[in-house]
Amino acid sequence: VSDAAELRIGLPDWPLAAPIAGMAPIFAGTFMMGSTLYPNRPEGPVHQVTISRPFWIGSYEVTEAEATDVLGYNPSAYLPSPTQSWSQGPDYPVRCSWDTAVVFCRLLTAQETAAGRIFAGYEYRLPTEAEWEYACRAGTSTEYWTGNTVPGWIVINGPVLPVGSS
Repeated sequence: VSDAAELRIGLPDWPLAAPIAGMAPIFAGTFMMGSTLYPNRPEGPVHQVTISRPFWIGSYEVTEAEATDVLGYNPSAYLPSPTQSWSQGPDYPVRCSWDTAVVFCRLLTAQETAAGRIFAGYEYRLPTEAEWEYACRAGTSTEYWTGNTVPGWIVINGPVLPVGSS
């Protein structure tokens, strides 16, 4: 558990009283979302967005092993089709549809609630587009979270790496 998380836990507007393993706390705040380079694309023009409630987000992507443990099968093994596979191994990010990700969240919520690891009434869910961008930006105000130019590894679409290795 990071010192930053420990110092902030217990604030009146914080939804949980203790840190959750593998999750990072994201506090409410306002940021500028969108793109100045591509104002007519889905990212749209830059506009102010307020995240009104704090939330937790996974520190890393869900791995194929984690997905398999919860779902009972590896969704990456069935994409892009039942006869082809995108599976790269248990420590790699799982590749799945939005619908499968929603089912994963529902099953994980039931599993963790039953085990007493999350409070009744709380749930795992996918972040909204705004929550995702806010968490990824981590306070930056440049075009990309790394600055104003696209990082080289994105441009050349390098190999997918095991979760937590980069």
